[in-house]
Amino acid sequence: MIFLFPNLAIPQVQTQKVQQEKKLRRLLPARFINTAVSVQNPFKPEFLLIKPLATDRPVVHPVLDFYQDSQAYENLFSTNGQSMLCAPASLANALVYLKYNRNPRFEKIAAKHENRIRKNGDWVPLLFEVCKTDHDTGTYTDDLESAAKKLVAEGGYNTADVYVKGAWASDWNKLAAVTPDDLRKLCQKPDKAVVLVFGWYWTKLDQGKKVLQRNGGHCAALAGYDALSPNVFYVSNPLTDYSQIYPLRYSRIELRQLAGDLEAPDHMKWFTSDLVGGNFAVLESILAVLPRHVFSAPKVAK
Repeated sequence: MIFLFPNLAIPQVQTQKVQQEKKLRRLLPARFINTAVSVQNPFKPEFLLIKPLATDRPVVHPVLDFYQDSQAYENLFSTNGQSMLCAPASLANALVYLKYNRNPRFEKIAAKHENRIRKNGDWVPLLFEVCKTDHDTGTYTDDLESAAKKLVAEGGYNTADVYVKGAWASDWNKLAAVTPDDLRKLCQKPDKAVVLVFGWYWTKLDQGKKVLQRNGGHCAALAGYDALSPNVFYVSNPLTDYSQIYPLRYSRIELRQLAGDLEAPDHMKWFTSDLVGGNFAVLESILAVLPRHVFSAPKVAK
């Protein structure tokens, strides 16, 4: 299902430039992140995983296997049995890393929900709720960002660096195409918690021009980058059950620049065919979750 004209957060002051941006954004596809995509090949392991090459040099941080099609989440599936859990699963991977595996830890993230997250699998149902994910249509990027800020703020951490950049950014200053250089810089930060937001696209002819048409979307958690190849990254893809087919918890993706003769939506410049069976996935946005410790100023003796 394609959702046109999503509700957008528009600033009160509308300059001519902002009005033009508003028009462009309304012409973009929907911001629902979902996995309702038809692929020619069935969802078999060989179509869902690109392993690192022998010549690769992965630089990765710990990620977990949050498999969105797990029967443990069956009550969260759509009415026709599809899983729309890629956004909660990917955000779960980012927050679990910050809370338990980063050094030092942000151990108070989701502090108000400690009684609900007694094991790793509990994170997905919690985030399904906090992200306001819909059983049938998935998650809005704005809601994904709000959920991350909410759970980080619950621990008393600063959320100034919890943001979306790219086509679906609510901050006009972050409306810019996400590049491989952006991802490498984020991977090299000590926090490294990033969710990638892709759109599934196909090409069509429109008045003699090749244009992209969207058909749903997908999320993955960024696991790291390659030390030798500037456009190669590693992701934890929630469509892949890593525990069944591979000892690692991440897949290899290579980002390629969109062809110059292809009319792409604004703020989208890079794509990969490595997520699901060679399907065309355009990198639309990222959610960076980079909390800051809040330190109180020392009291001055009077």
